[in-house]
Amino acid sequence: MGQFLRPLGILLAVIFGLALMNGVLKTALRQGWLTSIEARANFIGGFRRWIFKNHKILGLLTLVIMFAHVFIAINVTGGISFTGFLAEANLILIAALGIYGNLRGQKLRQKAWKQVHRGLAILEVVLIALHIFYPYFNFIPMSF
Repeated sequence: MGQFLRPLGILLAVIFGLALMNGVLKTALRQGWLTSIEARANFIGGFRRWIFKNHKILGLLTLVIMFAHVFIAINVTGGISFTGFLAEANLILIAALGIYGNLRGQKLRQKAWKQVHRGLAILEVVLIALHIFYPYFNFIPMSF
């Protein structure tokens, strides 16, 4: 089971990165950065549409993979690292805010929840980097 821990972590980072592209591409679109790029490369438009369409699915998939990663980490090592715990808790907050915004509908288009959701996503990048570079920092023993 331990041989799945690192590949799941890599898959988790990739899927989260794709979900994060939603905010990056929307910001680039609002700023007008994509217009000249799209003129030169048609796949950007298709990739952008695919990201916008699948952001919610990618976010939920990230959450599911994260729970599998944590479950394996606890069973293999007997606990989780403090940096992993911070990244996990933040990802749960991001997902909760995303689900809240999705359930509330488009009435809350640019409200505070969306700004916090985006800010926590940026923080998640930092927490993932810390977890990658300091994976066993302050190990927290646990068991199921």
